[in-house]
Amino acid sequence: MLFGRKAKLKWLGEEHELEVTMSLVEDIDTEVNVLATTIELDKKGIPKITLVAKLYAILLRHAGVDVTKEEVYETFMADPVANADLVSAARYALGLCFPEIESAERTPSKGKKSKG
Repeated sequence: MLFGRKAKLKWLGEEHELEVTMSLVEDIDTEVNVLATTIELDKKGIPKITLVAKLYAILLRHAGVDVTKEEVYETFMADPVANADLVSAARYALGLCFPEIESAERTPSKGKKSKG
C-alpha cells in the first residue's frame, strides 16, 4: 500500500508527521522531476541544495508546516553540517512516495535471469 504510509520530519527542533497522499505525490511530481531528483539524491556526496530545499519544503508543507523553499534553503545554508540530515530525510520520503523508482534502481532488468 503506497498511500497512508507515514514518516517523521524534523524542522527547527520540532518533529512533524508526514502522511503519503495522492496530493503529496502530485505536488512532488509537479515541482521536481522525480527520476532526476532520485538520481541526484542517490549520488555520493551532497546533492544540489536548491533541489533538497524545494523537495523538503513540499514535504514539510504536507506535514502541516507553513514554510517556503527559500526558508528551507536559508536554514540549510546557515549551518550545512547541522542540517545534513535534511538530505537523508528527503531521500527517505521520496522513496516512500515513489517506491517503484527505488526498487527499479536496485533490481536487475527484466529479461535477465539471476543465477541461483
